[in-house]
Amino acid sequence: MSDETTQILLRPKFSTVPDSPTISQQDISSLGNTERASIDQRQPVCRLENGVDSNPELLEGLLIRETVDPPGMNQHDSQYQQNVVITWILEILTLVFAAGLLIAICILFTIYSDQTQPDWGNSGITLNALIATLAMIFRASLAYVSFEVVSQIKWEWITSEFRPLGEFERLDAASRGIYASLQLLPLAILHQPRALVAILVTVSSLGIGPFMQQTIQTYQCLRTTGPDVQAPTITTANAIEFSELGMVLRSAQRVLSTEIRTAMQDAILNLDEGPMRIVLGRSSVSAFGYMQMRGVGNLTWTREVASPEFINRACWSVYNFTVLAASRNHCNVLPDGNVTCPQPCPIDDGSCPVAFYEPSDYVAAVCTVYPCLKHYSATVDAGKLVERIVHDIPLRLQSPEPLWSANLRQHLWSDFKAVQQPCWVNGTLYTASNMSSSKSLGENVTEIVQFHVDDWMNESIEGPAHYTDITAPRECVGTMSGYAMSLFYDNPFNNVTCSYDTRMESLQCRGNLDQNIDQSSLVALMRGPNTSMETLQENIDSLTTRLTTEIRKRGKGAYSSQKAFVNGDEWETRVCVRILWQWITLPAITFALCTLLLLWTIIKDAVSRNGTIWKSSPIPLILRDYPGLERMGLNRMGQIVKGLEIKPEKQKEV
Repeated sequence: MSDETTQILLRPKFSTVPDSPTISQQDISSLGNTERASIDQRQPVCRLENGVDSNPELLEGLLIRETVDPPGMNQHDSQYQQNVVITWILEILTLVFAAGLLIAICILFTIYSDQTQPDWGNSGITLNALIATLAMIFRASLAYVSFEVVSQIKWEWITSEFRPLGEFERLDAASRGIYASLQLLPLAILHQPRALVAILVTVSSLGIGPFMQQTIQTYQCLRTTGPDVQAPTITTANAIEFSELGMVLRSAQRVLSTEIRTAMQDAILNLDEGPMRIVLGRSSVSAFGYMQMRGVGNLTWTREVASPEFINRACWSVYNFTVLAASRNHCNVLPDGNVTCPQPCPIDDGSCPVAFYEPSDYVAAVCTVYPCLKHYSATVDAGKLVERIVHDIPLRLQSPEPLWSANLRQHLWSDFKAVQQPCWVNGTLYTASNMSSSKSLGENVTEIVQFHVDDWMNESIEGPAHYTDITAPRECVGTMSGYAMSLFYDNPFNNVTCSYDTRMESLQCRGNLDQNIDQSSLVALMRGPNTSMETLQENIDSLTTRLTTEIRKRGKGAYSSQKAFVNGDEWETRVCVRILWQWITLPAITFALCTLLLLWTIIKDAVSRNGTIWKSSPIPLILRDYPGLERMGLNRMGQIVKGLEIKPEKQKEV
């Protein structure tokens, strides 16, 4: 185009000539090929010129120069008609994107709720950082939609009637920042409910990030280690034979091996803290059964006061300890040094119990040690195995004869057996109700056991112990051979009596042939005036624990060619995530308000068939005199501005 046309958009704020005529776009268009037109501050007329004066000037207005032919103007109605949904499509898509972000955040919360904090392959990105990033984008999306709605309200506010310019400026500023939005509150409360909703969305969006972060709480938790870490195991024993515990002397006498005898004596003299120590932080093993020695203490030896359960357990014992000792366990030492005991009598009274040259009390107990199948749950804490007993049942002599029967002697070398109930075998749980169904597995993997009846603990001690035949998988059976059991009948703990020798002023122990047993380990059961039920229980527990450890170490599995192990889970302290869903309420409400705000605006524009959907565009102000501007949409104005250039118009100095 050879000719260029320039339009003066903005008049000088102060003019020396009042009532200056305004030059409309039609006037400019009628100039056509006019060479020059100008506006002078003294004679304000339109001026078109091909050059630009470089003299010092003062800002007077904006010059718009056409560089291409403007679009046709003869079909205003059909070209200016807008599709409301298309006009707001960017905001709709932004809101859909925000909904996707909110859903993604909720999915992440659901996945990692009460789970360990993810590390995503040591990428360095934490869950908090990811949520913070998504929340920031989510908040920006809602703020963008809110600001665009406020910008549209600005145009609707001034197109309906004349409004104060200050209100227009406040609406325009509110579409750009939160502080200005708060300044708009008085106007919004009185006249613009949509603007009030937009302000609520804008202000509440500030809390989206902190509230999302507050939703994520961390705490220390115990979790099992991954598959790359070897699982902890505990050695168990299903069967123990003579060869694992005993030895044969030259005289053909079968006795406990030196290692077992030494271990038993050491357990009495030096209390054993536990069956084993494992180098692990913390682990657990599900409840299972294994064969062990069990001690029962803290009971008197008389049948009148001993419970039927104790007597029925003692039927299958290998050791019985009867203790009667002087003790000051229940006595009190007064501040003046005197000692008072439960029997109130003077020390010079010969009928009062006196020991260690002071008033004393008594402690009496009978303890029994028997082989049993113990069902327990194990944990390893700080490297120490801790057992929680579920229940135990003594191994029973596999003989139909009563224990005091004359025909029992021919069965003395029979095995002692018990059945673990419940018992897991190859994924099947066998209990008392379905144990016999294991017959279908075959004779090679099952055994028939003479087992205690269900109410064996309460059986009458005046009659023989009853039994029932049970077919069980070999993995569920604990066996101690009769020869191995007989080894415990002849050792320094059996047929030994220890008493206080007043002449020697010490405990002296004698065997069944009245021979003196020098330094017997049973002496360790006595702790002088500090002997009590608790100390006796400690010693017996130490003995049974040590015997159990030896049986575990030396025993075999269900099939004699292999060791038996129970696998457990190793636990470690991790950082876990707890989701507090109540904190996501604010982001969800803010999103709901923003959705309501946009739908409200779209419906209002569609119903009113409003053609001035200009949102945050400044073009309507620049093209204020363009024909049909009131019916133009953003797309139409975009076509027009493609052929226009703009620069400030300056007033020359006089």
